[in-house]
Amino acid sequence: MRKLLLAALLSASTLGVFAQKIEDVKADVSKQKYTDAKSKIDQLAADPKNAGNSEVWFEKAVVYNNLAKANPTDATLQAAALDAMKRYFQLESGVKDEKKRFLLSTLEGHKTAFDLYSSQFNAGVQAYNAKNYEQSYKNFSNALDAFDMLSNNNLTNIKFDTTAVLYAGITAQNSKNLAGAAKYYGMIADKRIADTNYVDLYEFLVQYYMNNKDEANMNKYLALGRELYPNNKNWISYEIAATGNDKDKRMAKYQEILQKDPKNYEVALDYAAELFSQTYGGDPKKPGDVTYEAQKDALTKAIQRAIDINPTATANYIMTQHISNQIYDLQQQLNDARKTTAATKASAGKTSAKGATAKPAGVGKSQEYEKAIAAKFEDVFAYSTKAYDQYSKETNLKPEDKQNYKKVLNNLVDYYQYKKQPAKAAEYQAKLKTL
Repeated sequence: MRKLLLAALLSASTLGVFAQKIEDVKADVSKQKYTDAKSKIDQLAADPKNAGNSEVWFEKAVVYNNLAKANPTDATLQAAALDAMKRYFQLESGVKDEKKRFLLSTLEGHKTAFDLYSSQFNAGVQAYNAKNYEQSYKNFSNALDAFDMLSNNNLTNIKFDTTAVLYAGITAQNSKNLAGAAKYYGMIADKRIADTNYVDLYEFLVQYYMNNKDEANMNKYLALGRELYPNNKNWISYEIAATGNDKDKRMAKYQEILQKDPKNYEVALDYAAELFSQTYGGDPKKPGDVTYEAQKDALTKAIQRAIDINPTATANYIMTQHISNQIYDLQQQLNDARKTTAATKASAGKTSAKGATAKPAGVGKSQEYEKAIAAKFEDVFAYSTKAYDQYSKETNLKPEDKQNYKKVLNNLVDYYQYKKQPAKAAEYQAKLKTL
């Protein structure tokens, strides 16, 4: 029986010591002696016996919160205050009596809990204005952590802090923390907020997940973006870009889009430009090859489709380059045919056994190619003239357009030289010198 009495006395003594220490902390807080209060509350918090004592963690949150307000550049103080307050709410959530649950925080009107949110939010704004985006990101992330604490414990009716989430994403992006930006932008996107100011946010998510080879999330946010911002033309660009380096898949995607939207000039022009590069770029092509000729026919149709939708200078210019390449191919074939004719004359002689003049092999082909070249020059003249009419009216051409304009003028020079009209050729050569 004596042992039991001794244990009871020790327990009462321990409780008395704790009560005195926690009262000492409160006394220091009331006198705004936060440094003194900190050393005392740190001792209490470090004691394993107080790990489950919510009062200790509440007082620690109060002390550290006040120290943080006096030392705003010390981020560790605010973080410690937030951790202590979260622990307080976690411990108090197990109190069955709702009237006693969160009692200490309730008695102060949850001032410390709300302070922790507003302090981090305001610090985030200050760091953002100072362009210290990395610190601002940490502050807004902490503010959202504090907001979750308030929301989860029903201290606020607001269920989503759009502003803090948005700035957490912006500051993450500005500090090159793309994963953090995707996290917070994704939170807004998942709410399906259709504010026109957020369209860039959806584009970021599509690009981010595309770069990270996450097709599921890329398609998710691409679909959301299309649904909320149907007039944004960039979705098609992302759809095409997602095909990567797979040329066949890329061309198929262009055709799929054009089938759905046959009057889309931008897609038609891009498709024609890419098909042009595939047709004439890479390994040398042999004129007359079946596959190569089929590619050129497909390219003619693709460029013409873009022109039919919108006959811009660019579309007409691409057609002039396509036809110029066809002329080059025909000239190669003409040269080969002439070589064949010369070789035939050399080996067979000028007359046959009967004394009649033999028609050398290749003569018919040469005439065919000459006729085709003449027709192509007329075609290139027609499209070059249309492009010239548009480019010549522009007073402030972009560097790329200026280069295209020069090539159009060269086409016209070549045409008039071919037609043996040097005066007209000189006229366009003079225009070239003015650019």
